[in-house]
Amino acid sequence: MLEFSVCGRSLCGIGKDAKGQNMIVMWNLAEVERGMLTVTAKAHTDVDVIAAALDPVDSARLVTCGHDNVQLWRVRDGSLRCCSVSLRGGQKRAGISDVCYKTTKETAAGVTIYVSCLSGEVVRIDPDLAAVTSVQSLRSDPSLVESRRPSSCISITAMAASASLFATTSTDGFLRFWMPDFSRVLIEVEHEEPLLQVVFTQDGHRALVSTAVGSLAIVDVATDSYRTLLRAHTDEVLDMAVSEDLLGTVSADGTIRIWSLETSQQLYDFSISGEVPCNISFRSSSSEFACGFLSGRVTVFSVPQAKALTELKQLRGQITGLAYCAGHEGTLCYCDQFGTITLYRTSGTGYRLIRGLPNAVYRHLELAPNALVVSRNGSHIACVGPSEYVVTVMDTAALNEVLRIDVSSVKLPSGAPYPALDTAQQVAFLTSASSHELLVATSGSRLLRFDAWSGKLLAQLQPVHTGACTAVIASVDGRYVLTAGDNCIKVWDSSLRTNVIPQMFIGHSSRINSLCFTADGASLVSAGDSVFYWSFVRSREQKSLDSNDVYRKPELQSNAASLSVHHLIDDIPCRDISTSLNTRTAELITRQGNQRPVTPQNFRQAFEQKEEKEEGKQFSVPKAKKHFKKAMKQSSLAQRRYTALAGQAGLKLNSVIGFNGNSRNNVVWHPETGLFIYTSGCVAIVEDLKDGTQRHLMGHVEEISTMALQHDCQVLVSASGSSGAAACSQMCIWDMQSLACRTVLSQHRTDVQSLDFCLDDRFLLSVGNYQDPKIIIWSTYDWTVTMTTHASYPVHTALWNPFRSCEFMTVGEQGRMTFWLLEENHSNRTLAQLSMHEPDVPDELLYNKLGNVVHFTSACYISDKHLCLGTSSGRLALWDTTTNICIMHWIADESEIGVITGRSERLVTGSQNRLCLWDAAGLTQLSDSSQTLPKVAVSGDMELEGYVTTANFDSALVMGIVGTDTGTLWYINWSENVHIRLVSSHRDKVTALVRCPGNGFITSSKDGSIRVWTLASRELTMQFEVAGQSCNCISLSPVNLDSVLMRPSPSKTQKWFPLLVAGYDNGSLRIFDLNKVEMIKKLVPHVASVTVVMFSDDGQAIISGTCKGNIAISSPLTGIVIKHINGQRGAAITSIDCMAASSAQFSNLPSVWLAASRDQRVSVWAADWPHDKCKLVDWLSFPSLADAEDAHFPSLAFFSPVDSSLIFYTGYGIQKAIQLYSLQQQQVVKSIALTDWAYSMDVSPNGNLIVCGTEGRLVKLIDVVEESFQDFTAHSDNVQCVSFSPDGTDILSAASNEVHQWHALLL
Repeated sequence: MLEFSVCGRSLCGIGKDAKGQNMIVMWNLAEVERGMLTVTAKAHTDVDVIAAALDPVDSARLVTCGHDNVQLWRVRDGSLRCCSVSLRGGQKRAGISDVCYKTTKETAAGVTIYVSCLSGEVVRIDPDLAAVTSVQSLRSDPSLVESRRPSSCISITAMAASASLFATTSTDGFLRFWMPDFSRVLIEVEHEEPLLQVVFTQDGHRALVSTAVGSLAIVDVATDSYRTLLRAHTDEVLDMAVSEDLLGTVSADGTIRIWSLETSQQLYDFSISGEVPCNISFRSSSSEFACGFLSGRVTVFSVPQAKALTELKQLRGQITGLAYCAGHEGTLCYCDQFGTITLYRTSGTGYRLIRGLPNAVYRHLELAPNALVVSRNGSHIACVGPSEYVVTVMDTAALNEVLRIDVSSVKLPSGAPYPALDTAQQVAFLTSASSHELLVATSGSRLLRFDAWSGKLLAQLQPVHTGACTAVIASVDGRYVLTAGDNCIKVWDSSLRTNVIPQMFIGHSSRINSLCFTADGASLVSAGDSVFYWSFVRSREQKSLDSNDVYRKPELQSNAASLSVHHLIDDIPCRDISTSLNTRTAELITRQGNQRPVTPQNFRQAFEQKEEKEEGKQFSVPKAKKHFKKAMKQSSLAQRRYTALAGQAGLKLNSVIGFNGNSRNNVVWHPETGLFIYTSGCVAIVEDLKDGTQRHLMGHVEEISTMALQHDCQVLVSASGSSGAAACSQMCIWDMQSLACRTVLSQHRTDVQSLDFCLDDRFLLSVGNYQDPKIIIWSTYDWTVTMTTHASYPVHTALWNPFRSCEFMTVGEQGRMTFWLLEENHSNRTLAQLSMHEPDVPDELLYNKLGNVVHFTSACYISDKHLCLGTSSGRLALWDTTTNICIMHWIADESEIGVITGRSERLVTGSQNRLCLWDAAGLTQLSDSSQTLPKVAVSGDMELEGYVTTANFDSALVMGIVGTDTGTLWYINWSENVHIRLVSSHRDKVTALVRCPGNGFITSSKDGSIRVWTLASRELTMQFEVAGQSCNCISLSPVNLDSVLMRPSPSKTQKWFPLLVAGYDNGSLRIFDLNKVEMIKKLVPHVASVTVVMFSDDGQAIISGTCKGNIAISSPLTGIVIKHINGQRGAAITSIDCMAASSAQFSNLPSVWLAASRDQRVSVWAADWPHDKCKLVDWLSFPSLADAEDAHFPSLAFFSPVDSSLIFYTGYGIQKAIQLYSLQQQQVVKSIALTDWAYSMDVSPNGNLIVCGTEGRLVKLIDVVEESFQDFTAHSDNVQCVSFSPDGTDILSAASNEVHQWHALLL
């Protein structure tokens, strides 16, 4: 935000610096007319700032306010100094909304500060005393000013002051002008929409008010008049169209607006509920326009009637191009994101469908809104498609193809091929009296001019823009070409001559979506973040655009040349493939012409020498499950960490329970050596399958996405994504002998999707995810980059050819696959070349039954000449790698194929809930010239839980280890047809964990399950699951309740489990008997979600709290609610603790318990459960912040295990600290500072140690006596659960679905 002083000599700016911290800067404007702008002072602040005001008397002073704070600032000695104003003089108020100054003679400073609140209060502050002098509540009825009924308060959103008036805006849409003492309302103006801001003019006679729908109005207080100054869209303008004196715009705010070009005033406003318009075009001879929407809907509107006339055929996806054809009255063309063009023509009073043409336009949303362009006479349309390398021209009579141009084959003026694979981005017609031409802007920053009849290249120009060209248009007379890109407009001579320097005009602050000339060609309209209306001035020497804030600079000159272009050849036909259910047969795909084998001698010629340059290209999130998608996490690793010196650590990571099913190919198993590695969160676990011992590779900050092991098992590479602590992804290189990290590679900006070592381990291949599909080849000699490029599609799988050196392949979205060849230069490694070839894909393989393009998700080389490929539709395809031709394909499953691994004549595939072993005898002898087909049959089939994400098998494909997205690792043995669970984990966040007798523990999760584990072996022993519910909390009965439940007592040798109670988000409690592995009782004491539950110390009662602050005490025997406690209603109950009383302070009652709520309140109770006694002992209210109830940090309170009169407490308070409160002394006896807010806490059995889990992903061990602490990192999210063992020798911690066991070295 920016704020000028009244004198105009100072400017205050408030924003965020590069690290995201709030910063305030003061500038001196005294010398600005001479080009000198100096910084007077600047400062950083940790408090939030929502409004600011400069002192009208002393411009060196200012005031800022946040939702819960008011800060006074002053410039002194070149620095900004701050003073906070305490607002806690009375009852708790709602959030602050605005602040302003008012000149007065009542204070020494000559001004008074007024602060408005959403609660309807106006706080008056004396700036000299930095103190509140009065608080007044504003109410809609003046007679209620002194009343205290909260229902009549005005919720103030903004406020301004003049010498004699106050103005306020409120949530009810009213603008009110008040007397100086707020005694009554002078003027009241009602609006239908919410108001954002109000400000007085310098004379105080008028006020300017802005609304949430983009309008700006002025109110004259003296004359009681109201006038709307302007209206505007409130979001990005996606497209526009011009028709004589009208301008139509569509915006992401969901509105369609019609403006007058003559007056620039809005005339009409259209909208359809739930729809977002994205394209607009006017019909030439009438006041009709058509509009396309993101949903695929197309509607025709009438401007004079101000209503919708008709609905046209709805397409499957977003409308990316829409245009009426001038000269062909009533002809309308539009296309969607899936490439379908539809042609309509008016017939009487309606529209008649002429033709629908699928797969005609390249499928990419970046083409919107200009995917279709129409020639000036309306006879032809042009588009990029059917691929990104082709521009197609069609007639508008029946969409018959007239011309097809391949822009990727256009060479440089010197005759040399263009160094990168160029693609078309924007197309426009250029029509003059003597020519009919086509303009094409490419991804290589080239502007090409073709003859629209013959396809001959007439001229080319480079570079046009640094980034992508978002719009191209020619002037009405055809003399000039205008391009949009890099947030600016450039004007070129239409001849594209090198000796004519273009002009550049700025004004837009973001992408320019559309350019359009008015009918007379005298004006240009540009749309993006806003709409600009330019005067187009023609001259013999140059052309220019006239605007008030235009900056011009010359561009570099470029050469032009005339070359012929080649038309694309038709796709090679192929035949369909028949399948059966169990025994699957396939037909060969026959192709016309002779195929030349791709041998090492001619491999270079077979591959096109073109590197795909796709850096900066944005892709949507892939729908394929195969693609790694980082789990949503709100936390980041703490920047400040205090770790112990070597040999002085208080904790040691002992074991990790769980497997990350969200990652892909994150399991390594080497049958010959027995090496077994898998990941959980940001830790890689090296486990000995013989004795179950673990060693841990810790070096990552974020969740590990994938891993790869060298063939000699000497080096492991693990990859994780970027975060606040790591600007780029991390690829850790581990020495498997010492388990030490050799180095960390950081080249990918986002997560790494795939890793693979080549056959001789000399190269490592890494591929980024869909956000940045960068392909990098690393030299394993010194871990430097050998080659890098960008894929033109999101890659799902990348792997080296295990039979041929320096060859690899990638498969990914939209049925794309590429074969790559790395050509080394042994004398100079920096001169290595990377060649690629993207083969033709049969339509039967490329499209599913619904006609949608499938995705290639998995691949495996099964011989030196054959590759097997899996698709998202469940098909398997066999490819000949010598000719890069698909030989056969068949339906293998009904769901996506996630994993393929094969050896010779056996093949294993993994999909959703299924693992298949295929007998593929004869596949490796098949070639594209074969006339007979082998049978492909399923010889083994296993049902697994979840989608298969990784698989490792021995050379005979008999034994293997398979992982699924449910967090489970399975041992597979095909010869015995068995699958055994090796590792288990929750599918969602762990919500609670408790210790159970013996060497075990119990966890609950948001996935609705409760799991009982054996700690020594990390095995899952039993599980309970409630479908569709989240289990939020659990508790074990502390004593044997056999006599209470009237069940036989276990024998001395029998293993005994206590009862377990669990709380769910539907308000229910369930009691489980772990000895019988069954649920014995269900209670419904609440209607809101249960957040915490606890057995009393004698097991006679169950105490439960909810997110609404209600507490219920229930009987585990009868299930009846004994007591409801509502004293803490309004704030979630986040902690309950019970123990036997050890002090006479509790009225000689044997039990004591407490409950803590999110608003920092703790109630302490004494009870005698057998006699139905429960008495309030103390009520504690710890200092809290204003937004404590909305914060996601819990209040945690526990009794000291050795003294029930001492309470350990931490919460979202004034300071980050753990406080020890004595019930006997009625005060805090000790406060231990924390560096981070605590999410979880537990106290050791002897009370000397505290363990905390923090939002910074730290496990913090604290010495209560010394008040010292140590931080330990191993989790990939905030640590929501921690627990000491009964003897205090180890600690369990949980974050996300990860559970870690730590050995405590300090006792």
